[in-house]
Amino acid sequence: MAYRRERYNPDFVPDWTNIDLGTLPDRAVARRLVLLLGAVGKIIRHRKLLRTANSAYAINLDLAFLALIARTICGSWRHITYEVADIHPRLVASSPASAGLRWLERRVLARCSLLVTTSPGFLQHWFEEQQGYAGRSYLLENRLYPRGLPARETVGTGGQQSDDRADPGRWTIGWFGALRCERTLELIRSTAIALPDEVTFYLRGAPTIIEGERFRETVNALPNIVWEGIYRHPDDLAEIYSRIDVMLGFELVHEAHNSRWLLPNRLYEAGYFNTPLIAPEQFQVGRYIATHGIGWLLEAPLQEHLVSLIRSLEMDEYRRVVAAISALPAEMFASRELYADLGRTIRDLPPPPASP
Repeated sequence: MAYRRERYNPDFVPDWTNIDLGTLPDRAVARRLVLLLGAVGKIIRHRKLLRTANSAYAINLDLAFLALIARTICGSWRHITYEVADIHPRLVASSPASAGLRWLERRVLARCSLLVTTSPGFLQHWFEEQQGYAGRSYLLENRLYPRGLPARETVGTGGQQSDDRADPGRWTIGWFGALRCERTLELIRSTAIALPDEVTFYLRGAPTIIEGERFRETVNALPNIVWEGIYRHPDDLAEIYSRIDVMLGFELVHEAHNSRWLLPNRLYEAGYFNTPLIAPEQFQVGRYIATHGIGWLLEAPLQEHLVSLIRSLEMDEYRRVVAAISALPAEMFASRELYADLGRTIRDLPPPPASP
């Protein structure tokens, strides 16, 4: 059973027997509560089908809560796995409603057999330090799935690697994926204004949290910001990464918590396509970049240090970083085995303890 989202693959038709829970809106809490109540009714109607499963895999808190309800109704699920790829801002807020959500998540964690997170920052800073979690966990990084990707040994090494490029004095910096951060967009705009002859920002993807008209006004106002719309994943990755020299490997939309703790998809995409990254030094992605020597870290203020980095970056230094990325194993960035290992981990979970 699953919700639908309008902005991602809206025409997708599942090839499994699916219980459609409805279309999930962004940031519409009342609508999500209505869908949640409606989902309980669908669970009751489809309980005979749901009893044929012996475990559940739930992504995000609302689906984990539904999985607990479904287990109570069906009585046949041995394990529930709870996956978290983002810490929602409502969970970290100081309101009574947020305190209630944190309480609910602790109840979910106490009743699940396995917690799956996409970043060690989530496990350390949220689940262990804030929620007191000490149970089983699994790190499922946002590595690419190899199906549909070119072999890494055939992948190029960025636009700046060509000695006959049209403008050897200009760097092209990419920002791909869900373009949801106003502050990152402003960082791009102000840097593009400061360095009109030295940098081009190449954007691909769809604006999400950013208001669409404001996004288009910003990218259309400057000739050295280029946005070419959405792309197909993974089909277009090789082509769009061949257009850039460096990737912005961060976002600032929830700088105090979620954005600071996550490891974004573009980290693994850039690594697979031998593209160096830029990130703030105090972010989880910055620590990853520093550990493996695959990019550059920015101190605060970010705009000032980004401008300084672009002005001072030399080709020899750039190629040294590209060589460091290319020397890393492809498995760090794209993996079948990671998902297979998660499946084995779930299969081999011990019997759950008595319900708290």
